[in-house]
Amino acid sequence: MDESQTYIKMLVQAPDIWNSWQYCIGDYVVFRDVGRLDQSFRVRLISHVDNAGTIFLLGDHEFQSYPPHKFYPVPRQDQLWNMLQAITDREAYRWWDTLKVFSWEITVITPEQIMFSYIMQEKFNKAWSGEEWTIKAEVSNVR
Repeated sequence: MDESQTYIKMLVQAPDIWNSWQYCIGDYVVFRDVGRLDQSFRVRLISHVDNAGTIFLLGDHEFQSYPPHKFYPVPRQDQLWNMLQAITDREAYRWWDTLKVFSWEITVITPEQIMFSYIMQEKFNKAWSGEEWTIKAEVSNVR
């Protein structure tokens, strides 16, 4: 799983994704107060979500509870596959074929970054600039 600063930065800058995220046991999260994104942070695993939506993290000695607004989700590859499948009419394993026409603004390194960039482009028409998501300009084919 990608825990790189680049991936976390991409996620933090994507309210389109985390505003509607439904947290479940087994999800990975980072606290919203991760501070400056050039500092280290710790990805944590959700061990329990109660009926009220309160979140408990694995490794908390006191079984501390947190409200969902304290976190950013860190999607795993299987969760990204599900998002891909929801936005494409192809089987999830064939989405890679569509990358032939996918324009990259920057170089992405990990599979998670590639999939997340593709999801943001296809679902929200946004491209990663290296610092933030920007709305892509529409290209007209009219001559």
